[in-house]
Amino acid sequence: MIFAVYQEPGEDKLRTEVVLDLRRVVKERWSLMLPLVYPEDVGSIAAAWLPMPGNRRGVDRLLDLVNYLDVNSIILLMPSSSDLMMYALDVAADYGVSIAWFLRDPVNYSPPAAFPHPVKIAFSIPSLGSMKSLAKFILLNQSSIKFMFAYNVQNGRGGLPLMGGGAMDYLIIIKLLAMIGYEDYFVLQYDKQYRGKYLGDIDALETYRDSLGGALADARLVKLLSSALGEVFGDNK
Repeated sequence: MIFAVYQEPGEDKLRTEVVLDLRRVVKERWSLMLPLVYPEDVGSIAAAWLPMPGNRRGVDRLLDLVNYLDVNSIILLMPSSSDLMMYALDVAADYGVSIAWFLRDPVNYSPPAAFPHPVKIAFSIPSLGSMKSLAKFILLNQSSIKFMFAYNVQNGRGGLPLMGGGAMDYLIIIKLLAMIGYEDYFVLQYDKQYRGKYLGDIDALETYRDSLGGALADARLVKLLSSALGEVFGDNK
């Protein structure tokens, strides 16, 4: 898997892959005639997270901006309109841009028909609610998942660092992803006051992942995956 971090405009770029959240900036400047964002504000990034327009004219303007920024991967909220989604995929394909659709409610996600375009998705790990739900979701959608956003939670509060506290054990999650063979982006998404921990946490997670080697047969996770596979394929015995 590829470790990356979530950042907003104005933050110092880190020596790692970055998902840059331009939603607020683009929304604030949408009514202006000047470029909404300049290439020097973006630089080289793994993806830009942008607001999803509500009509085709807005999609055209947004993809023009993406082309101007020389960004080839974006994240948009999956719209309720399948027609607007297909139009966005068509325009993005003309520009050579990949769209990953962010899912607010991945538990109830049903893959849309978007032929001939591949449907890529993004989601927040805590939104699945449990390890078993996470395992089932990945098994069902592994070929479509491009970005997983990760943060810890405590007493209903999110945005906390993965390491050193919080209700979620991300070392177990990393081992689960390694067992399943997940190869795309795992994005740390911390509240601003904790982003100084990004690089240290990525170093720790990479060290842990690389230390697993062939020792992936964790009995708890084997049982979890067996149960999840049974449900995915309709065998609930």
